[in-house]
Amino acid sequence: MAGVAGADVTRLVRRATLLLAGAQVALWAVGGAFAAFGPLSIQSLSGREGSAPLLFSLYSLAAAAGAVLAGRLMDRLGRRPGLLGGYVLMAAAGLLAFVAVRGGRPGLMFASGAVLGMGAAAALLGRAAVADMYAPERRGRAVGLLVGAGTVGAVGGPLLAGAVHALAERLGMARPLAAPWLLLAGLALIGAGLVAAIRPDPRELAADGPRSGEPSRRLSELFRLRPAATAVVSIGVAHAVMVTFMAQLPPTIHQHGAGELTVSAVVSIHLAGMFAFSPVFGAVIDRWGRRMGLFLGAVLSASGVALGMASTATVPVGAGLLLIGMGWSAAYLGSTAVISDLAAPHERARALGVTDLVAALSAGGGTLGGALLIGSAGLGALGVAGLALLALPIALLVPLREPAPGRWVTEAGRTANPPV
Repeated sequence: MAGVAGADVTRLVRRATLLLAGAQVALWAVGGAFAAFGPLSIQSLSGREGSAPLLFSLYSLAAAAGAVLAGRLMDRLGRRPGLLGGYVLMAAAGLLAFVAVRGGRPGLMFASGAVLGMGAAAALLGRAAVADMYAPERRGRAVGLLVGAGTVGAVGGPLLAGAVHALAERLGMARPLAAPWLLLAGLALIGAGLVAAIRPDPRELAADGPRSGEPSRRLSELFRLRPAATAVVSIGVAHAVMVTFMAQLPPTIHQHGAGELTVSAVVSIHLAGMFAFSPVFGAVIDRWGRRMGLFLGAVLSASGVALGMASTATVPVGAGLLLIGMGWSAAYLGSTAVISDLAAPHERARALGVTDLVAALSAGGGTLGGALLIGSAGLGALGVAGLALLALPIALLVPLREPAPGRWVTEAGRTANPPV
């Protein structure tokens, strides 16, 4: 950043990172509350077991569109406007869901899921802002710490929403399932306030330099690189598996006698796997490479699927969801690092937005396909399908060579960060 001393840049980066981390706490508290009470609310409104996967599918499809739009906006106008818009949309979604549950309107509940998906997709690109501000050798740790900060929200969100629901029941609220959605709206507004306080825009603090006069590449050029393509496939599969099993398993244990608070606790355990180990996985990909992170993601997810399908009892399902969450974390950080390494600052948010588009579409297809598969062949078939999908990124990772973290050797030669 021109005219700013090194010590001042360090201070500005640290402050922006802390604010973004705080916003991530709010983001994932919203996500955790949605994961716990979205299926329960829509099932209560519609009276159909298959409505929960449809809600998650609408969320994922909207997130796919939101990721691309937000990425373009952030590369054009800066990270802050896109992030702020995302949190405002999430707050609006919470209010829509509250009205839907209070009024017994399942259609409006589905609409709130779509609005929430668009907002969350923009907020998730906070990792692009952090990737901007840190050099490649520290990028994995920095993004890992950002995602790790979400542990507080991801674990606390479902539990806090469960407590709000229990309080609403004790107070005799006519529709106690509506109460957690007001909490969701308030949490999103807190995130918006934290993003609004960021100065200057993180893109102006880019460690690999501001945008020069060079035009952005077509993103197809970036994703033709084998490491980038493998990263997209890895997070696409990991995200589809994570969302599908998160949508299917909590309602399953609820149908087998687990109460709302138990379901919330299981979701919290799953979300803890997604976030609590992120600093560890971030350190792994900075020290041993992005390939190792992606490989760990596939193996951990496969282990979780196998364990979660072994029984409908709460303990093995909870342990399986924990491992699936850990696998998602490793894949998420690994893919973020690969794309951030290969993209210039002025194309990074768009590139990550396309990655999120693929992940969201995969999740949408996974939840719909999972619901159909369960209806026709049962939970066991879903587990087999999940394991088969997870074999794909492993097969793509085997031939890749990464002699140093973020540096790749392929048949076409060594790939490197593009000039800026």
